[in-house]
This record gives sequence, C-alpha cells and structure tokens, in this order.
Amino acid sequence: MNWVAPKWGDFGVAVPCLDHPTKCEEVERFFGRPIAHLTHPVTFEGKSFAPFGFLTKEDADLCTKQFNGEPFDPRDVGKGKWNKWYKGRTAKREKNRSPYDFRS
Repeated sequence: MNWVAPKWGDFGVAVPCLDHPTKCEEVERFFGRPIAHLTHPVTFEGKSFAPFGFLTKEDADLCTKQFNGEPFDPRDVGKGKWNKWYKGRTAKREKNRSPYDFRS
C-alpha cells in the first residue's frame, strides 16, 4: 500500500515558528500521528507561521492552546507570493458579499 498524505480538514491553525520542519515534527509528536500541514511557512507582519489542518475542532482547539496558534484559512495565502498570509482576507470578503451572490 502506498503512503497517503493526511487529509486537510475544515479547521486550520497557524502556529508561530522559527524553524518550520522542527515545529511540524513537534506538533506531530504531540498528537502522536501525522498532521496535514503546508510544506512551507507563511509570513504575516514579518513573523513566520506553520499552518496545520485538522479534521476536528477539538484537535484544532488543543493545538491552538498548546502551541499558541491562531485560526488559519488556507484561502488567505497569497497567489504568486505563496508564503504571504493575508490574515482574515477571506472572512472580510464573505462578510461583504451580497445576499444575492450565490457563488460558493
């Protein structure tokens, strides 16, 4: 059987990090299993973050509490500037949408 990457769930968390691979290993060691994560860090206001995706809200909340994480939406990562995190951009866009806009 081939190796299968962990599924990115509906609950994203960005954890502050200085060294991305080390932080990923630390989080996976804490949970005792592979966790879905981006293969590169993202930056916001000069700070580096390691993004993770969880299938359950409980795991996301535990990661947030244990590693001082923040909610993360993968749609907020820059296009072209793939390592830039535009924190909250998607939420603002959805809030300002017309109630008659039926795009998903």
